Amino acid sequence: MDSVFLFDLISMAGFVAALLFGLRVHRRLWNSTSKIFFSLSMGIYALVGTFNVLEHANITDYFDRFEDTLEILFIPLFLSYFYSLRTQQELGRRKQVEDVLREAVVRAYEEKIKADTVTAAIGDGISIVDPTFKILYENQAQKDLMGDHVGEYCYHVYRQNDEVCTDCPVVLCFDDGAIHKTEMVVRSRQGLADIEVTASPLLDATGVTVAGIEVIRDVTERKGMEKSLRESEERLRLLLDNTEDIVVMQEPTGRYLYYHGPAEYGFTEDDIVGKTPFDFHESEIAARFVERVEHVTRSGQGLAEEISMPWEGKTLWFLDQLSPIKDGHGRVSAVVTISRNITERKKMEDDLLKKQKLESLSILAGGLAHDFNNLLMAIMGNISLVKMQTKPGEMIYERMNEAEKTSFRARDLTQQLLTFSRGGAPVRKPLSPGPLVKDSVGFSLRGSKSRGDVAVPDDLWAVEADEGQVSQVINNLIINADQAMPAGGTIRVTGENALLGTDDVPSLEEGSYVRICVQDGGIGIVKEHLEKIFDPYFTTKQQGSGLGLATSYSIIKQHNGHITVESKLGVGTTFTLYLPAVDTEVLEKKGEGDALPAGTGKVLVMDDEEVVLDVVGTMLSNLGNEVETARNGSEAIERYRSAQDSGRPFDIVIMDLTVPGAMGGKEAMEKLREIDPSICAVVSSGYSNDPIMARFSEYGFSGVVSKPYTVKELSKTINRLLAEKNRKNPDET
Repeated sequence: MDSVFLFDLISMAGFVAALLFGLRVHRRLWNSTSKIFFSLSMGIYALVGTFNVLEHANITDYFDRFEDTLEILFIPLFLSYFYSLRTQQELGRRKQVEDVLREAVVRAYEEKIKADTVTAAIGDGISIVDPTFKILYENQAQKDLMGDHVGEYCYHVYRQNDEVCTDCPVVLCFDDGAIHKTEMVVRSRQGLADIEVTASPLLDATGVTVAGIEVIRDVTERKGMEKSLRESEERLRLLLDNTEDIVVMQEPTGRYLYYHGPAEYGFTEDDIVGKTPFDFHESEIAARFVERVEHVTRSGQGLAEEISMPWEGKTLWFLDQLSPIKDGHGRVSAVVTISRNITERKKMEDDLLKKQKLESLSILAGGLAHDFNNLLMAIMGNISLVKMQTKPGEMIYERMNEAEKTSFRARDLTQQLLTFSRGGAPVRKPLSPGPLVKDSVGFSLRGSKSRGDVAVPDDLWAVEADEGQVSQVINNLIINADQAMPAGGTIRVTGENALLGTDDVPSLEEGSYVRICVQDGGIGIVKEHLEKIFDPYFTTKQQGSGLGLATSYSIIKQHNGHITVESKLGVGTTFTLYLPAVDTEVLEKKGEGDALPAGTGKVLVMDDEEVVLDVVGTMLSNLGNEVETARNGSEAIERYRSAQDSGRPFDIVIMDLTVPGAMGGKEAMEKLREIDPSICAVVSSGYSNDPIMARFSEYGFSGVVSKPYTVKELSKTINRLLAEKNRKNPDET
């Protein structure tokens, strides 16, 4: 076998193997076209090799004629194989690119969904505008807030401008590539809205700004809250500026964080903040302040307490209310204390306590005065009866006369007790103030180191006044003057007639007055006390009640008068009181002689005290009157009705106002007027300052006699009423 034959045989085997390989190759490596072209080209050369083997083996050369044709076909088929293979590779690369692109699109879509979800969750409006400020994109929040304006110009739809807004942050963003933020007011779908705009540039891969991103946040609610907060802070500031309270904030350790207080305390916030109570107070007080702050911090509960503080030589009272301030975890981070000055309230409470004590004392004083007046009634009545049986100049008469004067003084003392206990309306009568002033000064200075220098003219005008109450005023002024001179001295008392003009004394009307001055040479009264000297319970005396001058002021006011005070330290004090004068003729009309005219009337006397019934009955009988007595109002009504029925009615009824446990004079008078509307009755009581005594006619009484009274006072009243009754009813005489 020669080498050519062997080569042809090997070539044929190789091409057959290549053909078989081409037919069995996996489609993932070659597509069907490449496989066909490769198989055909390999098949042709396998045939050519077979033909050569047959020829060189001298079997047959018949197929040699086809060899050139097959070799010519091989070249395009094999080239087609390479072309299809190249095409397959290109298609493979394209497919890979398409796959990558498809995956990128899917990822981009997924990212878009994520971005849309995020922008929707943000809640802020987001828009993208190009360099011409045309809106390219709006998220749903932006559309909800401003409306859907994609494709429109932002400055036109958002701000209703025809040109780009000069204050637009996107403009600045395009200019410098930085992020800009601003706030503005725009017209939204819900109306005018406050918005916060944040603009940032959108860059391409080369770093060039291709668009602007606007993030719009609706801050209308926040702005409203900020406005409300500012208004609240302003109201709080105004409240603090106009409050008299002290407001402090302290750390749990006691260190001050905030202070606000009235200027009168002399501190500013800079003086207080950063310091502790130990920097301002004594250790005991400061320790208490810190202790209560620590208590509020531990308990988390508020605390209120009243404390007293020394301040500029006096004691101030404060009501402190402590409240905790808690952080988000419920822990106390600070304590606020509001301190209110309650010094005046404490004073009022003390005054109220004094008043309650004095009211209890006044009830006791009133009862004592009433009972004492009944006893004096018996004493003075019997003195009057003894004087009726003796003659002036006799020793017994003169002794009785002195006893009667002393009884009058005792009556004045009981009147002062009644005035103290009730402060009732004065029972006025015309009187000459000169003798009253002299007697009051002499009585008040008995046993004193001071002496009285009284200068009262004889022609002093008369006044219509309650003798006991005016005497009490003089006594109070004299006692005050005496106490102002512990070592003794001279108290000058003057009286004069005064014609006052409209503006002479602001509190008084134009007219005639009696002016009485009480002047001492004592230590004087400081200026700040002068304005309070007539206030109830105000006193500079350690044991004083603060009622003497207040009572005097009240009495003079009830007499339509006025009282003033002038004082100079180290020189003395002068009290001046004014009482309205009355016409002398009026006084003369009311005046009566000393003679006791005989009585001819029938009188009913009602009183619960047997001793009073006895002495009054005897006095009336000695004056010539027919007398019957009753122990209470019910008994008086029965006796009055019986007398009416018998045809011998009573001319006058004298009734006590107060009957313990039974009907008194007021109730009895109401029923007696039903029986006899023309009844003539006299009211009598030991409570001489009872309103009924001052306004007796309003209750149906025709006259009044205050216990204790003398036979002369009783006789004048009875005979005056009998005379008036006879004038009205001459047929009954």
